[in-house]
Amino acid sequence: AIRYEPHPNDAQITGARAAAVAALSRSELFLVCMAGAIWGTFNGCFTVFFSFAPSLLVSNADISAATAGVVVGVAIWCVVVSVQVGGVLGQCRVRPAVLMIIGTVAWSLCLLALALWASAGAAAVILAGLLMGLPVGAIMAMPAEVLRPESRAIGMGYFYLWLYVG
Repeated sequence: AIRYEPHPNDAQITGARAAAVAALSRSELFLVCMAGAIWGTFNGCFTVFFSFAPSLLVSNADISAATAGVVVGVAIWCVVVSVQVGGVLGQCRVRPAVLMIIGTVAWSLCLLALALWASAGAAAVILAGLLMGLPVGAIMAMPAEVLRPESRAIGMGYFYLWLYVG
C-alpha cells in the first residue's frame, strides 16, 4: 500500500464504454470456456485418481493400506514438484501444447499400467505424479493468452465457472 503507483489501466471507465471494453468476443468466450473445461477435467481426473489409487494399490498390488497411503502421499508431492518443472519447461524450452500432450498421454499410460499390471503398482502411481503436473502451467496460462487485458476479469469468471462445473 505504501509503494502503490496507479497503472494507466486503473482509470475508471463508466457507462456504455465500460460494457464495451469488458465484453468478451465470441472467440474469447469460446476459448476461455474451453480452457476452463480442460482445467476442470484435469482437476476432476486428479481427484478421482488420488481418491481411488490407495484402494487400487491395496487390491491389485497387494500393498498394505498404510503403504498405499504413503505411496499416494509421495505421488502428490511429486505433482507439486512436476508443476514447477512443467512451468519452467513451458517458459524456456518446450512449446506449451507439446508439454500438455506429453504430460497427459504419459500420465494416462501410467494409469493404464496401474490398471493392467499389478506389478506396476507403486511405481506407476509415483511416475503418474511426476508426469501429471507438467501441463498445469500451460493450462493455467491459456486464459491470459486468449483474453484482452480489459476483458480478463469477466473471462476468468468463465474460466473458473467451467473449472467448478468440471
